[in-house]
Amino acid sequence: MRQINLKFKRAIFLFMVAFASICNYAHAQVATITSFNPLAARPGDGLTIIGTNFNTTAANNIVYFGTVRASVAAATATSLVVSVPDGAIYGPITIQNSSTGLSTRSRASFIPIYSPAKNADNKQRFLFKSRYYNR
Repeated sequence: MRQINLKFKRAIFLFMVAFASICNYAHAQVATITSFNPLAARPGDGLTIIGTNFNTTAANNIVYFGTVRASVAAATATSLVVSVPDGAIYGPITIQNSSTGLSTRSRASFIPIYSPAKNADNKQRFLFKSRYYNR
């Protein structure tokens, strides 16, 4: 009888330890993205993400524009400053906290701007086409 009681106590103890571990993990705060500014930007432009529960260490915040990772320049608990990466696509911005493994994404979609550089060559092509088609 005493041995059964000891096994039962040991099982209860292990259950409590496992439950406490799960509860501690569940209490990790999930980040939320409230907004980001600007809504549309070119690669290399700075973008500020506003929200809550960001990791205050910039390197621990992993930010994605689609599948392309952005570099994080500065971080506070409520904002991140990132650089729009080359290859950013239209869609939500995703943030993963590397220390907790938790991630979130924006409700709004980011709009990348990929316009050709405005130079004299482009201007000449435009003028040629407009003269050609306006006859």
